[in-house]
Amino acid sequence: AKIECSQMLLGAKQKNKFPSCTTSPNVLIPITIATKRPMTAHSNNIQFPQYLTRYSLVYCAYLITAWLGLSVPFVSDKVTLFWLPSGISVAALFRWGWKIIPAIFLAAFTINVLKGADIIAGFIIACGNSLGPLVAASLLKQWRCDLIHLQKYTALKLIAAAILGTLISALIGA
Repeated sequence: AKIECSQMLLGAKQKNKFPSCTTSPNVLIPITIATKRPMTAHSNNIQFPQYLTRYSLVYCAYLITAWLGLSVPFVSDKVTLFWLPSGISVAALFRWGWKIIPAIFLAAFTINVLKGADIIAGFIIACGNSLGPLVAASLLKQWRCDLIHLQKYTALKLIAAAILGTLISALIGA
């Protein structure tokens, strides 16, 4: 009966008709077609290699842009006028959620230790560099900002989230 119903269903799709499939006049058999659900960025069941790829991408992008930012010193080799890793962190957190925060923290810790900060100072600065973008991305998500179709109020929300996020990063060690 399942084969006949499946054949009837396939034939009906081609003719844009949906007959009811029955084995007997009183019993209706529901037919479900199992399809593999595509993985989305916010799925809870993302495989390990996909996480590893995302972590590596964010980690490397953070390190490279941090090194570039610190290559143009303002007062010393640990102070810069622009900090691109914050924007990369906010974008990664907005896109992939809070689960990417270990890569951001590890990259911030690594760059601070490589630039001569001791372990405790590097840890505190990495906390601030991770918490600021996390707050900014959380605010953008909470305020339901549509960053693809940027409008006046969305731009104001984006600016407010950026100010609050960078304020937190600046207050905690950075």
